[in-house]
Amino acid sequence: MSTNQQQQPAARYGYARSEDSERWGGNEDSITGAILEALTRDDIESPAPVFVCECEAPSIGYDTLAEIVIENAEEQLYDEVGEVADTLGPFEKDEVDELAALIKSWFDKRGAISCWKAVNIKRYARGDAEYDAALERLVAAQKAFADFTGTV
Repeated sequence: MSTNQQQQPAARYGYARSEDSERWGGNEDSITGAILEALTRDDIESPAPVFVCECEAPSIGYDTLAEIVIENAEEQLYDEVGEVADTLGPFEKDEVDELAALIKSWFDKRGAISCWKAVNIKRYARGDAEYDAALERLVAAQKAFADFTGTV
C-alpha cells in the first residue's frame, strides 16, 4: 500500500431487538459476533430476530463549535465592556479552522466520544446464514460449559 493510501478501518457491528431501538449494543467485529452477543442476552429457548447495524462514527460539526466558541467569547466580552467589545475579530476562515482543529484534537485526545451511529440496519432471523452460525456457536459454547461443569 502506498503512503498516500489510507487504510479503511474494519467495519464494526451493533445489535438491537428492534429496528428503531434507542440503544444499540455491540460494536463487534462481525455480523455473526453481533448476533451471538444479542443471543447471549436473551433466552435461547426462543431466539427472536436480531437487527444488526454497521457502527458509524458520529459527525461532529467542529467548524460550528468553533463559531459558537467565538460567538460566546464576543457575548461575554460585550457583557463585560460594552460597545468596545467590537474590537474582537473578525476572524479569517483559516483562523476559525485552526480553532476547530484544536477542539477536534481535544476531543480525540480525551477519547470523549465513544458512542456511534447505527446505519445500514438489517434484520436477521433463523434461516439467515449469519444468524444460524451465531446460534450454532452459542449452542456449542453452552454444551462446552455444561461438559466442563458436569451439568446437563
